[in-house]
Amino acid sequence: MVILKLILFSVLVNFVFTIQGADVTCSGTACTTSGNCPQVPTTPSGLAWQNGASTGKCAINNCPTNTSSGLVGASDLFCLSCQGTTSSSVKAVYSNTQMTGCVAASATCGSSRTKNTWSDSDCLACNGSSLQYAKSDQSGCAATQKSNILLFSSLILLCLLLI
Repeated sequence: MVILKLILFSVLVNFVFTIQGADVTCSGTACTTSGNCPQVPTTPSGLAWQNGASTGKCAINNCPTNTSSGLVGASDLFCLSCQGTTSSSVKAVYSNTQMTGCVAASATCGSSRTKNTWSDSDCLACNGSSLQYAKSDQSGCAATQKSNILLFSSLILLCLLLI
């Protein structure tokens, strides 16, 4: 009898604390049909797409309490449904480049990002400290900060000309 009570309590707690994700648009309206929505992360287990609250929309069935890290195989659409922690009023609706968490970036961290739009803050959010600086032409991210040697050289030359 005690085991039955524990199982019932566990089911009730799981039901009460289940948080459905926000509605998103997949490529098809049959949310549970393979290929219409991107694969859900394999970690944590038990995630699935289901019909959303609005007609033709899809949502994750049970958003994890923390989507900032610990995921395996997160997509931008998953992060849009199960948003991570907002940072400086930027919503965490994009998957990082390792697909392990939802991050607060100004645009996708993936290959479909508009060219030359990387900033230092987006590089840090998308890549962590390994590639945290935007390249000087904003075409991507780098491990080291862009060099200001040209600026310094120009200032020295200008000073020499003025003397």
